Amino acid sequence: MALNIDKFNLPSNYIVYHIFNPIQYIIVAWAYYQEFRKKLILISMPIMVIWSLILSVFIQPITEFNSYYISFELLIFTAFSVYYFLLLLRIETDNKLKDYPLFWISCGWLLFSVANLFVFGTYNSFFKENSYIERVFAYIRVFSNYILYSLFIVAFLVKQHTLLGDERK
Repeated sequence: MALNIDKFNLPSNYIVYHIFNPIQYIIVAWAYYQEFRKKLILISMPIMVIWSLILSVFIQPITEFNSYYISFELLIFTAFSVYYFLLLLRIETDNKLKDYPLFWISCGWLLFSVANLFVFGTYNSFFKENSYIERVFAYIRVFSNYILYSLFIVAFLVKQHTLLGDERK
């Protein structure tokens, strides 16, 4: 979609990310809500959509990359991942870690977030001035995307155990 946006004569394809990232947050937060059953996650969904709108209108318009929103989103995904790992350590189960799809997704988000928090947080500042740094950051983003989506694929292929299912035993 971002590649085809030039057909609409818009100044940049960044609008796609302003739309995609809040949707992505809702989907990922819903997956974690299914495991945690924490009302705070449900409350965070509309808050993050409103936060995205505020940032898009007042701070980083659709002609700029929404790096502030993405950085904040990655911080939350990191917190979700770490909390999930803590729950995995606390639960008594005979299942292996590799059999939990959200384990693989959490590994992906944690690695992606750690690799990209600085990249996205400084995106609009660095890239206007230094093309070498831009290339290095681009390689980091591409490589971390491969890791993230590869781990998503693994999550779809493993046995489908959940923490809630193990607690009921």
